[in-house]
Amino acid sequence: MRIVRFIGLAVILCLGLAGQGGAQKRNSAEKQRDDIRKYGAMLMAWSGTQRAIVRDLVETWEKCEDEINRDDKGMFQCEVYQEKVRQTPIENLVRVGLEIKLPKEDMEQLKRDIVAAAADAYAHGKEKGVAK
Repeated sequence: MRIVRFIGLAVILCLGLAGQGGAQKRNSAEKQRDDIRKYGAMLMAWSGTQRAIVRDLVETWEKCEDEINRDDKGMFQCEVYQEKVRQTPIENLVRVGLEIKLPKEDMEQLKRDIVAAAADAYAHGKEKGVAK
């Protein structure tokens, strides 16, 4: 939610700072406002998509943890979780794609670590009564 507020504030500030002046300045300001709106919309869309993907991975991980705690032999949710991690591009978990090239196994471990951190944060929020 803070990201959405930050993006909204940035868009409002940029739109307010776009100067007024002659016709050329107005056209330039209008173009700048359009660019800012498009960028803001793109960030908001990415943020919503990222939240949904991380939420789905966290929920699947919690189901996997339940199977581990019950000592289930099938571990179906754990297999589902592993497959989701494999299929999720790293760009869906972090805003900027990594410029460092990692081996496939290391990349999958990095994604698992990101989801584990999100799951820990979610669990902490549930304990505090603020997670939704």
